[in-house]
Amino acid sequence: MQDKQYEGFDVSVIKNYTRQILKALEFLEERQIIHCDLKPENILLCDEQAENLKVVDFGSGCKTSEQAYTYV
Repeated sequence: MQDKQYEGFDVSVIKNYTRQILKALEFLEERQIIHCDLKPENILLCDEQAENLKVVDFGSGCKTSEQAYTYV
């Protein structure tokens, strides 16, 4: 197997991403919104520096008062 010299993210980058994701979840909770499909594919990098994240794809999302899915 060929060595690809994989380098993961620096811990400071992971901390930054974690803060942003938690802030997004807090924002949604304050507005009583459930994403319903939060996964890595629905968290995008917003800029070329890969510093800012955006949560996307609210297609199956709902308000907490209007839960349309039994698994929520």
